Amino acid sequence: MTGFFFCIPLKSKRVGDDWVRVEQVLDRTLHSIFNQTDDNFTVFVACHDVPETSYSDRPNLRFLQLDHPVLRDPELMRADRNLKMRRCAAEVRREGGGYMFGVDYDDLVSNRIVQFVRNDQDPHGYLLTTGYEGAAETGTVWCLPAVNRLGPAFDKCCGTCAIFRFAPEDLPERHDDAGPHVFDRFCSNHAKWEERSLELGRPLSALPFRGAIYVVDSGMQISRWSGNRGPRMRLNEMLGRKRPMTAAERSEFGLFDETR
Repeated sequence: MTGFFFCIPLKSKRVGDDWVRVEQVLDRTLHSIFNQTDDNFTVFVACHDVPETSYSDRPNLRFLQLDHPVLRDPELMRADRNLKMRRCAAEVRREGGGYMFGVDYDDLVSNRIVQFVRNDQDPHGYLLTTGYEGAAETGTVWCLPAVNRLGPAFDKCCGTCAIFRFAPEDLPERHDDAGPHVFDRFCSNHAKWEERSLELGRPLSALPFRGAIYVVDSGMQISRWSGNRGPRMRLNEMLGRKRPMTAAERSEFGLFDETR
């Protein structure tokens, strides 16, 4: 059976953010991931500093350390994220390839994803065209796209939006492997991933349910640091109808559920 890998690029504590807060936010995301109905997956966290987390004892959680210079400028921090995703990609290659889902360390994912993907087995992967934007602290969400499919699709606003199926040869051998590789077409600029998958003849199927929550109240998104919310996100904020999450949604995304 094809492997499934969640890949999380984590900022360095030397960036200057409250590191305890970073660890808490990551723990919430890991809780969401380990809430899966199918536990046949591996989580890679690419990082400078290994964080404290309540999931450290899980055998399918692995920290991949890098030692490149810490990048503090918002634009350079995107390069830091890409290097860390390449480190994850090299590890997926060593594992024989499979489904690779890049998850921002403050976002939340549906507990149905692994089971659906492993059962469906699309040859190229999946695009999350629908999802939620939300405030995890209050459990408030609004739909992406907004009501009646107005506003931008989820994949145009959030980087936690695609599950790619990669063969080993599609991936770099090391994070500093110059390539080029198929993976490099999908390492940045998530708004163009659908277009690039079509250009490569590897079309992504739309995930048939809302698979992730783009969390906007952690205060740690690169887009917010740089003031780059963009017209797509601002349009959705105008159109979106905010509402409390239902009990079923909180359970699906592992929010406010402390059981392990």
